[in-house]
Amino acid sequence: MRGKTMKSKKTLSMLLAVSLLFLSSENFTPAKRADADSVSHKRAESSGEQAPSPSQTAELETPTPSPSQTPAPTQTPSAVPTKTPKPSKTPKPTATPKPVLLKSVTGVKSQRYSTTAAKLTWKKAKKAKYYRIYVSKKKNSGYQVKGTTKKIHFLVKKLKNNTKYYFYVQSCRQKKASASDSRPSKKVHIRTNTYSRKTIFAGDSITQGITYYLHNKIPIGGTVKTVAAVSLNTRSFASRRVFNGMTGIQKTIAEKPYRVYFMLGINNINYMPPSSLISDYTRLIQKVKKESPHTDIVLCGLAPATKYRSNKEPGYKQIPAFNKKLKALAKKFGVHYFYYADFMKDSDGYLKSSYASRDGYHWQVPVYHTFAEKVRAYEKTLDQ
Repeated sequence: MRGKTMKSKKTLSMLLAVSLLFLSSENFTPAKRADADSVSHKRAESSGEQAPSPSQTAELETPTPSPSQTPAPTQTPSAVPTKTPKPSKTPKPTATPKPVLLKSVTGVKSQRYSTTAAKLTWKKAKKAKYYRIYVSKKKNSGYQVKGTTKKIHFLVKKLKNNTKYYFYVQSCRQKKASASDSRPSKKVHIRTNTYSRKTIFAGDSITQGITYYLHNKIPIGGTVKTVAAVSLNTRSFASRRVFNGMTGIQKTIAEKPYRVYFMLGINNINYMPPSSLISDYTRLIQKVKKESPHTDIVLCGLAPATKYRSNKEPGYKQIPAFNKKLKALAKKFGVHYFYYADFMKDSDGYLKSSYASRDGYHWQVPVYHTFAEKVRAYEKTLDQ
């Protein structure tokens, strides 16, 4: 019994020593471990116990690790695959803006100019720099370019006689065809036939001089005639029946002229305000437009009177103001204004005495020849 007790004490001492070594194993240096072994041997000797051998000590020191103490194996980090960047979307090409079409031409009119030519006119189109003219013998097909111009009229030449032609006009930004060209204007037509255009000079005794001194020979082509009589003015031209029972305006319309030059006002500017003359002219223009719509209208500014006559009758000094109003009236109605008298003026703006007759406002014969040349040059600007 005593032997068993001693053996138990011996085993207990050995276990205690091993436990101490295990708990402080991390802090033991080799020197400290030797000291601990020495202490264990001495304790064993003093108690009569046999000291454990080094191998036994090693076995006892090596603890069996618990499952919770088993270090987790170091995981080799797996290579995270680099995300392939999504290809960037190819930017859509910027859409080319559609060209803005010019506004279509309006107010297109056609009129006979001669047996083989027709004249087209139209209103100015906003932002248009050129106008292209098309012609065909069929209304809905076969159109061909006849020409291009910067003006608002065009003379179509080399047409066949006794033939019907159709026309339209296109507004353009440049001379060559482009995507911004306007849509075709409204189509107009004309039938050619034997025709000699007639130009009327309508007025008073000054206008009669075209017949007396020039024999109506103004080099503008076609036939030249006058509808004029002594003392007619802007008002009496529409009231006095001095042309075989017709008034001046009735006679003018009855002639169905290609163009009319109105040369009225010198006989009433000396005693009536310019506004009254403008009102008379307004009625004349309206009547021609209504009853002879194809007739081209030209309003002629008044030539001045001499300085002597203007001082004697101050009403003649209103002529510059009247001319300014007449020019504005022409613009308002879309007709022409023609001022030919610059060559007649002296340095003060009056009619040169050498150009005037005794009354101070009628013209000498040489003036008519210069006037005819002025008209010829002006006609080219209207038709060519």
